[in-house]
Amino acid sequence: MENEFWRNLYDEAVANCNERKISDSIFVGSVSAVIFTEKGNIYGGVSIDTACSMGYCAERNAIGSMLTAGESAINKLVAVRNKEILMPCGVCREFLMQLGKKNRETEILVSLSPLRVVKLGELLPYYWNK
Repeated sequence: MENEFWRNLYDEAVANCNERKISDSIFVGSVSAVIFTEKGNIYGGVSIDTACSMGYCAERNAIGSMLTAGESAINKLVAVRNKEILMPCGVCREFLMQLGKKNRETEILVSLSPLRVVKLGELLPYYWNK
């Protein structure tokens, strides 16, 4: 059952991963992220890549939607590029941690077969803001 849930999150992230050009300076959708919250909601986001470093990651885009809906606690996170599972970058890891101490327990998908997840706290074992 747990594998199926992770597979559904992964499939949703893959479905949202649709790279396209918005303008001469902006591409979106090369990376897609889906988060599952403590309240049982799912939020997705895609990366926004710009010519001058003003873009941001898919994880933070999904988090923005979650925050807009009044939530801040994340149970699970999946990020993908071209169907490949990705780990959050350092900035996203820090951002997730700063949202609240509960997010230390956020499970992040590493692989589907075999199923492997890692907790955010394991990626930042010596977090500065304990």
